[in-house]
Amino acid sequence: MDFFSLAVCERACENGGLCIAPNVCSCRTGWTGAYCETDINECLRVPAVNSTDDRDEEISLCPENSVCVNKPGWYKCDCDEGFRPAISDNGTGICRGDLVSSFFSLFRLSWK
Repeated sequence: MDFFSLAVCERACENGGLCIAPNVCSCRTGWTGAYCETDINECLRVPAVNSTDDRDEEISLCPENSVCVNKPGWYKCDCDEGFRPAISDNGTGICRGDLVSSFFSLFRLSWK
């Protein structure tokens, strides 16, 4: 009896997935599908699990004043114009308003 035999998948697991049983792939984070061929769009908004009322609430992976950008196997958050990446007091990523930039944008608009 061979305890060290490797699982064999007829089709190779994609995007760093591992064949863990005959024709069964274990996908890396960010990928799904039988052979890990499908990118998960992390930017799709999902319903909040612990909603406190009957309203349909959604959660986003990105902080306020930013947009989520899906990438193959991952995502990133880009701050909106006039905001810059920063770290909040509790250590999470935020997009903080750049007061100097906002002031000069308003100043330019008032002189047009």
